[in-house]
Amino acid sequence: MMIAGTKGESALDIESTTQMEAAWYTSTAINRAGRDTTRCRVNVEAEPLEPEPERKLIIPKSIYKAREVAAPELEPLHLRYGQEQWEEGDLYDKEKEQRPFFKKKLTSVRLKQFGPAHFECRLTPIGDPNMMVEWLHDGKPLEAANRFRMVSEFGYCSLDYEVAYSRDSGIITCRATNKYSTDQTSATLIVKDEKGLVEESQLPEGRRGIQRMQELEKQALEGAKTGVTIEVPLEPIKPEIVLFPEPCHVMEGETARYRCRVTGYPQPRVCWYLNGQLVHKSKRFRLRYDGIHYLDIVECKPYDSGDVRLTAENPEGLTEHTVELAIEPREDFRTVLRHAPEPKVEVHPEPGKPFFEVVKVKELTSSPEPVPVVELVKLKKVERITHAKIKEETEELRSKFKRRTEEGYYEALTAVELKSRKREDDYEDMLRRKREELLHRTKEIPEEVKKAPLPEGKVTIPVIKPERIQLSPSMEAPKILERIQSQTVAAAAEAHFQVRVVGKPDPECEWFKNGVRLDKSERIYWYWPEDNVCKLVIREVVPEDSASITVKAVNIAGEASSHAFLLVQGKPVITITQALVDVKAKEKDTMATFECELSEPFFKVQWFKNDEPISSGDKYRTHSDRKVHFLSVLIIDMDDDANYTCSLVDDPSVKSTARLRVEGSVLEFIKELEDTVILETLSGEMECVVTREDVEGDWYHNGVAITPGAKYLCSSRRGRHTLLIRDVTKEDQGKYSFNIGGKQTSAHLKMKPRPVALMQGLSDLSLCEGDIAQFEVRFSQPGVEGFWFKDGQPVQTTERVHVVLDKQAQMLLVEDASKEDAGSYAFKAPEHDLKTSCQLTVKSKMMYF
Repeated sequence: MMIAGTKGESALDIESTTQMEAAWYTSTAINRAGRDTTRCRVNVEAEPLEPEPERKLIIPKSIYKAREVAAPELEPLHLRYGQEQWEEGDLYDKEKEQRPFFKKKLTSVRLKQFGPAHFECRLTPIGDPNMMVEWLHDGKPLEAANRFRMVSEFGYCSLDYEVAYSRDSGIITCRATNKYSTDQTSATLIVKDEKGLVEESQLPEGRRGIQRMQELEKQALEGAKTGVTIEVPLEPIKPEIVLFPEPCHVMEGETARYRCRVTGYPQPRVCWYLNGQLVHKSKRFRLRYDGIHYLDIVECKPYDSGDVRLTAENPEGLTEHTVELAIEPREDFRTVLRHAPEPKVEVHPEPGKPFFEVVKVKELTSSPEPVPVVELVKLKKVERITHAKIKEETEELRSKFKRRTEEGYYEALTAVELKSRKREDDYEDMLRRKREELLHRTKEIPEEVKKAPLPEGKVTIPVIKPERIQLSPSMEAPKILERIQSQTVAAAAEAHFQVRVVGKPDPECEWFKNGVRLDKSERIYWYWPEDNVCKLVIREVVPEDSASITVKAVNIAGEASSHAFLLVQGKPVITITQALVDVKAKEKDTMATFECELSEPFFKVQWFKNDEPISSGDKYRTHSDRKVHFLSVLIIDMDDDANYTCSLVDDPSVKSTARLRVEGSVLEFIKELEDTVILETLSGEMECVVTREDVEGDWYHNGVAITPGAKYLCSSRRGRHTLLIRDVTKEDQGKYSFNIGGKQTSAHLKMKPRPVALMQGLSDLSLCEGDIAQFEVRFSQPGVEGFWFKDGQPVQTTERVHVVLDKQAQMLLVEDASKEDAGSYAFKAPEHDLKTSCQLTVKSKMMYF
């Protein structure tokens, strides 16, 4: 487009119009007197184009047959690049002079954090071979990178960021250039830089949790006493053991536990010694501290037996305490082990073959007498069948039995065996001695003392022949299909034992307890709930019912048995051996601990505060060590002053209660009120900080109590008390006081008026006698107070002289002016340091006759 025109004429020329130029056009003429406009409508009609002759692409079929590939199917353009996104006039025509034009502009992208970003635009003419598209970032070519993907095809241009970072924020420009002209479109990319690491405190304003932790860590490094700030000086105290460790007697392989509590300032250094050797933290020796020092010795060995010594040392002194560690070794069965005798293998004779054989022996003698034939019965020698045993000798076994390879080992074994045999032979020889040799030491009894022998009697021993029972092939001995199972039941419950047995005829079941046959009663009975199943029921079991239970199934063909164990767990009586003790603490102390000990270990307890259950968390920390249970209250405040109860979960009646008494810190002002100057109509704030957080105070203005409302807002949070004064005026100036717990702090609030500017000053005035003289001053703000002066003297209002106030303006009116009224007039505003003056001239009237 070209605009030209001079001397009241103007022309707008549009070359090579397209559909984009169809619109309303307005021309505006402007000069000092005003403006005028005219408008018109331009319609662009597309010229009918002659259809081009069809062009056909002929590809021999033999090519596709040889390669066995199909012709490529191209996507329709309206599907690839959007339907109705282009028109016929957008295509490139080499006979026309077509300049680059973006039909669709870039759209700005705003990302809250790093991530993918996409820009796209539509460019015409489509298919221009001379068209060059480039992307710019803040006017500079976009540097090549793997995370950028640029597309320019069929008028569609896009730029994709796989990941856009904050450094990519700026102006993204797509510039298109051909041999006729250049066009470009721009958009903004904003990527916020969010820090991955949060460095600022997330605690609410006013909480000093982090600072408190840093102070505690610093004190721990410097050896200061935990829970005491550096500002409070403490007297050095020699270490003292307030909770002594107790002697420990454990079995081999169990864990020995010791605990102690040490006080002193500076913080004492605690060391443990086992048999004179310093104990270091390791897998077997566990050291920990949570206000109480703990030492756990895991998997105790017999050589650990001895003394455990505890030492606590600081610059003021050393204290120590020694306890005993006794380890009872487990029973060793290796010395009583014996090799199991080899089972004798019975050789069953073949059916129909006798257990013996007859051998005839003939003796040849020289005597003429006939020699009788003697038949000797010779028993067959039973062959001993032995099973070969495979002995696996590993390296571990060889190392354990090295003595077998030592010289003289087997000779020693043979000597021991011969010695034992000799003792047995001697014993048998002694038994074979004659009666006289055994009685040679007895005293001889006189003949007269000897008693007459008792008459000999006859004893008849009856011969009892066992009754023979004939078994039929259909009979079967009892066979147990389901054996009884061992059970562990609680006291006063029922115990059930069930056995499944089959046999022909049906067997009868007998039940035994520790080998003693049971009889049916109301508490103990058995029945057959179904075929082949017998069930034993013991009701309301007691600990005395713990025994071995045996069932025996018997019928005429045989018997079978099964046994199991019944264990009745008696309910232990739990008592509190060490009750809770009242604890005293000061406000803002680090921790207060309650300790309760039960008579039995490994029982769960529940802690209560004023009969309300509490659980472990940021405020409370619970810990159990076998029989001993601990509750620690962290960061003490006045709300923690309450009764704390430790109750047994299984039996709530077993409990112990103690009180935590919290002594409030001394009430003092950490930060007092300070004098404040506030601009007029703004809000002012008065603030002070006290040491205690549970005390409320009152605010006063010039000795009058302040009531919170629309004008005043009072707030208190964690010892910080604030008074907010809205829309400060002159009446709000004065002395403000804050009273709390008998303490008081005061400060003054002063209002600073907003700066006032003189918008209209006085100017010299000349008039005739009898006219009205009017002087006016105007300010930037209303309510400005000032005074009028004439020749340096204050102006007094009369019936003829008036002072008029009108918001931001003040006027002085002098009626029926005379020559005496002439002089110098001035207006002064002392508060704002403003002054203006003028001269009044009064002329006499001309008299005509």
